[in-house]
Amino acid sequence: METNDIVLTNSTGIHTDSVGETVIGYMLMFARLLHRYRWSQRDRVWDRPNWNEPHTLEGSSLCVVGLGTLGVAVAERASALGMDVSGVKRTVEPVRCVDRVYPPDELETAIADSHFVALAVPLIDETRRLIGKRELETMRQGAYLINVSRGRVVDQDALVEALREEDIAGAALDVFETEPLPSESPLWEMETSS
Repeated sequence: METNDIVLTNSTGIHTDSVGETVIGYMLMFARLLHRYRWSQRDRVWDRPNWNEPHTLEGSSLCVVGLGTLGVAVAERASALGMDVSGVKRTVEPVRCVDRVYPPDELETAIADSHFVALAVPLIDETRRLIGKRELETMRQGAYLINVSRGRVVDQDALVEALREEDIAGAALDVFETEPLPSESPLWEMETSS
């Protein structure tokens, strides 16, 4: 066996703070309706929501799918804001700042009543198109999907349909099936996705 002067490293943990804060930012945007205010400003429309539409994150529920380094960073921040945090993990064992941990075969149960579903899983065979038509239909009607993992974890066509049919309230997408997002993608024009 030959030895080389090559050092292999990885960057585990380097993005935990930025991804954790990004997910909290997305949830705050949706809860406080900041995305709607931005569109209203652009369109020069004075639009005030009903007094009970904007809400705080405290008391809202979040399911983090994938409780590795990134998922735990999201869970810690959400828990600190008083959210009810559940998660999906390959091994069902307690995770700090997570109230309930579900195995992957209980994904639909885990996401069914959550106000927010955040995806933080790696892209492997088991997670490819993990969120499709069935899972989106399982989510509560006013729920938001947040994807900070990989684009191919979500069936993008099914997501577009769910957004058009208002099966879910919206989506915040940090990643897409094809990047850069093609100019003809309907996601560019959807006001409830970012």
